[in-house]
Amino acid sequence: MKKVISVRFKENGKSYYFDPAGADIKTGDYVIVETARGIECGEVVQGVKEIADAGVRVLFYDRGFNHSKLLVSDDLLATIGSTNVDFRSFEHDFESNVFFYDQAMALRVKQVFLDDEADSIPLDQLREGASRGLLLRLWESLVRLMSPLM
Repeated sequence: MKKVISVRFKENGKSYYFDPAGADIKTGDYVIVETARGIECGEVVQGVKEIADAGVRVLFYDRGFNHSKLLVSDDLLATIGSTNVDFRSFEHDFESNVFFYDQAMALRVKQVFLDDEADSIPLDQLREGASRGLLLRLWESLVRLMSPLM
C-alpha cells in the first residue's frame, strides 16, 4: 500500500498529496516539499493515510504543466474543460466543459490521454529521482523560477 499526506500551501487553498517518505508526519505539522513551483512550505491537513491498492496508478506528467480535465466513457462520450470535481467549482466558479457524444471524438480524446500517460513517470520512479542530489535540485528550482522570463 502506498502512503500519502495531504498538504495545503494557502489557508483556504487546495490540498495536494505527497509521499511522506516514511516520516512520522501528523495533521498540523508543517513540511517542506518540492513542487512544480520549487521548494515550498505547507501545512499538513491530513496525516499519513494509505491508498487502497486497487489498481490505481499515480503518475507525474514530465513534459511541463498539465492542468487539463478530460473524461472518456465507453469510447462514446467525452468531456474536456476547466471544471474541477468539487462543490466550489460547480457552485461558485465560472467553469465550462464541452461534451461530445461522438465515438470518433471520444477516441481522439482517449488518444490524447494515452499520449500524456506515456509521457508520465510512475510515482515510485519519481521518488527514486529525488536522490538526484541537492545541487541539481536547487539548480532546477532556480531555473524554474526564471522560466517565466524566457
